[in-house]
Amino acid sequence: MPRKFFHSLPVLVLSFILFALPAAAAKRALFDNFHAQTAGNADWIIDTEQPIPVPTQSAITASTPDNYWLGAISTYGINLVKLGYTVATNTSALTYQNTSNPYDLSNYDVLIVDEPNSSFSAAEATAILNFVRDGGGLVAISDHSGSDRNSDGVDSPIAWNALDPTHLLGVHFGISTDANNNIVETSSNLNITFGDSIIAGAYGTVGSFAFHNGTTMTLYPAANPSVRGEVWMTGTAKGSTTNAMVASSVYGSGRVLFIGDSSPVDDGTAQPGNSSIFNGWEEATDSTLILNGTLWATRKVTVLDTIPPVITLTSPNGGEDWKAGSTHSITWTASDNAGGVLIDLSLSLDGGATYPTALAGNLANTGSYAWTVNTAEGTAFRIRATARDGANNSAADAGNANFTVSKWHITSTAGSGGSVAPSGITAVSQGAAQLYTLSAFTGFQVANVLVDGLSVGAVASYTFVNVLTNHTLDASFGVRMYTITASAGTHGQISPAGAVMVPYAVSQSFAITADAGFRIAGLTVDGVAVGALSSYTFSNVLAAHTISATFVVSLYTLSVTIDGPGAVAWTPNQVEYAPGTSVTLTATANGAAHFTGWSGALTGITNPASLVLNASAAVVAHFASDQFAVAAVPVVHGTIARQPDLPLYDYFSNVTLTANPRPGYAFSAWAGDQSSTANPLTVTVDGPIYLEADFIPVIDLTAPNGGETMTVGTSANITWAVSDSVPTATVDIELSRTGLGGPYEAIAMGVPNTGLYAWTVAGAGTDSAVVRATVHDADGFTGTDHSTSAFTIHGVLSAPNGRGRDFAIEPLAPNPVSRAARVFFTLPREANVRLTVVDLQGREVARLAEGMMAAGRHSANWTMARGGVTQPGVYLVRLDTPAGRRVRRWVVER
Repeated sequence: MPRKFFHSLPVLVLSFILFALPAAAAKRALFDNFHAQTAGNADWIIDTEQPIPVPTQSAITASTPDNYWLGAISTYGINLVKLGYTVATNTSALTYQNTSNPYDLSNYDVLIVDEPNSSFSAAEATAILNFVRDGGGLVAISDHSGSDRNSDGVDSPIAWNALDPTHLLGVHFGISTDANNNIVETSSNLNITFGDSIIAGAYGTVGSFAFHNGTTMTLYPAANPSVRGEVWMTGTAKGSTTNAMVASSVYGSGRVLFIGDSSPVDDGTAQPGNSSIFNGWEEATDSTLILNGTLWATRKVTVLDTIPPVITLTSPNGGEDWKAGSTHSITWTASDNAGGVLIDLSLSLDGGATYPTALAGNLANTGSYAWTVNTAEGTAFRIRATARDGANNSAADAGNANFTVSKWHITSTAGSGGSVAPSGITAVSQGAAQLYTLSAFTGFQVANVLVDGLSVGAVASYTFVNVLTNHTLDASFGVRMYTITASAGTHGQISPAGAVMVPYAVSQSFAITADAGFRIAGLTVDGVAVGALSSYTFSNVLAAHTISATFVVSLYTLSVTIDGPGAVAWTPNQVEYAPGTSVTLTATANGAAHFTGWSGALTGITNPASLVLNASAAVVAHFASDQFAVAAVPVVHGTIARQPDLPLYDYFSNVTLTANPRPGYAFSAWAGDQSSTANPLTVTVDGPIYLEADFIPVIDLTAPNGGETMTVGTSANITWAVSDSVPTATVDIELSRTGLGGPYEAIAMGVPNTGLYAWTVAGAGTDSAVVRATVHDADGFTGTDHSTSAFTIHGVLSAPNGRGRDFAIEPLAPNPVSRAARVFFTLPREANVRLTVVDLQGREVARLAEGMMAAGRHSANWTMARGGVTQPGVYLVRLDTPAGRRVRRWVVER
C-alpha cells in the first residue's frame, strides 16, 4: 500500500526546518521496552535487536520496506527515521539527567511507550514528568481494561493512571469501573479546532481513526487547562471531557499525545510466535494521526518571529440578548507585524472563566463571522477571538462583559379534566416549531383550545411553527357526553326519543309502549335484537348507542301443560293466533297410561276437544299410569320382603325385593321373569312380574383346609359342619389331586351328616390335593364347600425290610426362585430315577438327575442358565421312579 513519507511535506516548510536547525539537531526518539512490552502475546517493539535496531537505520531511504526490522511496531520506527529521526529502544529503568546512562531521557526529544504491562517506579514517574516539563515529548499508548499480558494485576490503563494520579497531564485512562473501557470503533468524530497539527499536520490530514478493543479517556481541564480531545467516540459531543479516543496536552514546556489503543500502531509484522493479528497501521488514517502527533510532541525549535498579533473583539461586547436559533455577526479587528493572521473563535458559558467550545477556526481576517446561536439559554456568555500568525504567535481578546442567550417562551395551561404536554413554560429557539398534545382524563373530553387568546377548536394537538415571539396556549375540558339515538316504528312509542345525550358512566332507561290493539314486536339495541321488551336500560354508558322498537297487531298464544305420562297435539300448531281461531287438541297417553281429562281453558274428558281463542289461553292435559302386580315367592327354606309392599305398582316404578334364608340356608339366585344373584334385587315395573327365590343348605368343610401333609396308607379325618336346622341330610366327599379345578374322585358318597369321616389315604401322592364336600337336604337342595387351599399327600413304597420310607420331593426352598436353588428328595429303596423341571404344558425344560440311585436322601442343583427356563412363571419339579411320580410346584421370578 502506498505510504506518505517525509518528502511529501511542502518544500518551503522543509527548507525552513533545515535552515533553522543545524545538521546535528536531528530528532531522537526512544521506544520503551522495559515494562513488559513483549509479555504474553504482546510484541510492542521496533526490533528484536536492542537498544539499536539492525540493520542500521542509516541505510533507510524513502523506499525501504516496512519489514526492514522485526517487531510489531517496526513500521512506526522506520517511518520516523524516514522523517529524519534516529531511534533506539530502552531496556532498563527510565532516567532523566543521569549522565551515566547513554539512554537517559535528556538525550532524546520524544519518549514513545506502547502499552506498558508493568508499573512505572516512583523514580521513573518523576523522570518522565520532569522530562516532559522541561520540553520533552511523550507518546502514551494504552489498551483496553483487562489487557494484562503478564498477569501481574497491572494493565496499561492502570500503569498510566498510577504514573499521573493527580492528572498533571490532564488525562485518566478508562479502567474496569469506567464506561467504554473496551470498544471497537472507527470514528470520524475529530477535533475541529483549526491549527491543530495533530489532525491536519505535516504528514497529512486525518479522516478517521480505528480502535480494536481500546479504552477511552476522561479529560481533566481543571487540572491541566491545555488538555483537549483529538478524536471522540461517534455521537459524543466535540469538546466533551469523556469518551476521548485520542487526546493531547501541554505540561510545562513539553507536549503529550495520548492514544487509548495499541492496535493503530500494530503493523502486522510481529516476530514469529506472537499474535500481532492485523495491520492497524494501514487502517483508516491511523498512521497519519500517529506521525502527525509524534511530530507535534517532539521537542520544538525556537522560531524567529516572536511578536504576537493584535486583536480586539468588537461584538458581542456585553449586554446583548441574542435568541437561540438566530444568526448574529461576531466582529473583530486584528493585525500582525508579519501579516497572514488566522482567527479562531471560542465560546465561554461561565463568564470567561473557561472557553471550552470552539465556534470556528482558521478564519480569514475578514473582521466578521455569521454565527447561528446554537446553545442553551444563559446569562454568562462571552466570545473570545484568537489571532495566530505564521510563526504560531497568538493573541486573544474577549467581550468586556457577559451577553445573554435566550429563547422564546410558550406558556401552556390546562383546566380540570385533562392535561397538556409540555406543560408550563417551554423555551423554543427562534424559528423552531413546538408541538402540544391535549389529553383528556377518563370521562372527559377537550372542550376548547385558546392560542394567544383565540379559539382553535376542540383539537387534540396544536403546533407552533416558525416561532418568532412568545405565545400562550390554554386548554379547557368538559365531561364526555355520548349520544343514544332512540326511535320507534308506527303504532307505538319509545321514551325518551331522538338523540339523547348521556354523561360518561351514567345509566339511561327507555320505556316502550304499544298503541291500543297492538303489541311490541321487537327491540333492537346497537343492531342486535334483544326481544319484545317493554323497557331497556343502558348501564354505565361509555360509548354511543342506538335503540329502536317495532310494533304489530296483537295476537293470542296457546300454552299446553302435560300432567302425567302423555302428550298433546293441536291443530293448527302456531306460535300466535288471530282472534276467533278454532284450535283442536288431541291427548295421547303413553303405552302404560290413560288420559283422565282437561282443565284450565278446557274442562272435561272429551278427546279430541276444540277451543276458540279470543284471548291467550292455557290448557292442562291430565294422564294417569297403568298398574301391574309383582309376584315373588320362595321355593322353600326362606321368605321374601318387598319395598314398597303394595298389591299393584305404577308403570315404570321401582320395587326392591329382599330374599331372607332360614338358618342353615343361603340365598342362591332369582328365577322367573328375571335371573339374578343380587340380593336385594330392584326391578323396574314395565308389566306383570313373577320371580322365584332359590335357597340352598350351607356346609362348612373344616378339615383338611389347606397346608396339611398326609401319607398314603394312613388315616385322616375329614370334618364338616351343617346346621341342625337343615332337614335330614347326607354328604358326598370327593378328592381332587390337581387343585380346585378338579377333576374330583369319590372318597365316600351319601354318608350320614355326622360331621366326621375317617379316611384311609390312598392313591398317588400330590402336593395339590383338595377335598370337596356336598350336602343334600330332604328336599333335594344341595350346598358345597371345599378346602380353602391345597394340601400334600406323600406316597409310600415297600422297603426290603417291610418298613415304609417316604418317597417324596422335600418342600422347595427358596420358592419363588430367581437364579439358582437346590432340590432334595428321598427314596425308600434303590430305584431308577429321573428328576426334571417341566412347564405347565408338561414340556421338559431342564433335567436335574437321571439313573440308578440308592435308598436315602439325595439332592440336585439347578440354575436358570442350566435349563431352558427363560421367562418367569410357574414350573413343576417332577420325580419319576418305577413306583410312581412326585411333583412340586416352583415359581420362577427375575
